Amino acid sequence: MRPASEWARLCCLVSINTHGGHPGALARALPWLDEVKIHVDSFDEKRQRLSMGISIEQVRKSIALSQSFASVRTLLNHPLVAPDETCAFIAEARSLGVNCKVIALHGASSLAPNLHELPWAQMGYQHDHARTWSHMNGTHRVHGRRCDDGDLGDRTVLFVGPAGARQGLTGAHLESTQAVSRGKSWSDPDFFSTISSSKTE
Repeated sequence: MRPASEWARLCCLVSINTHGGHPGALARALPWLDEVKIHVDSFDEKRQRLSMGISIEQVRKSIALSQSFASVRTLLNHPLVAPDETCAFIAEARSLGVNCKVIALHGASSLAPNLHELPWAQMGYQHDHARTWSHMNGTHRVHGRRCDDGDLGDRTVLFVGPAGARQGLTGAHLESTQAVSRGKSWSDPDFFSTISSSKTE
């Protein structure tokens, strides 16, 4: 597999998605990254361990590590399951100074929580765009999306793991030359990551 440094030279953006449970592995990759997206189900220790099987303290260490790199954009991803839990997540993300993305569930029923039904004004947020809310003091932003959104703009997405890179979770593994031709990027092999890259012409 190509190292992250080589992918960084080939692409203009190197971004990973991670659960943040291994800060030591993240530390090795950070010098070659432009963006880190850390998935957090809950900042409650018991809830996070039950859901993800990892300690929230390890996740907090990963968040702090990523924030320590001024050149790295840090974003926290969170699934919208219970409104109260999502509100608590947003408040904690804001206290940490990290922007976040709240993701509505794919294929959710009409009874599932809706992004627009969260108490944004009560939390101190105003609606900026179709799926973006900013805190009234201007220091925190929440992005919303559905996990089945298909519009990636001019970005190309790869799912990368120790066995190689694929387009889509169930797609065939690409040869390294195919990945390069698509302008893909590579992260530390300890992570199973979604990698996005915009290729400069």
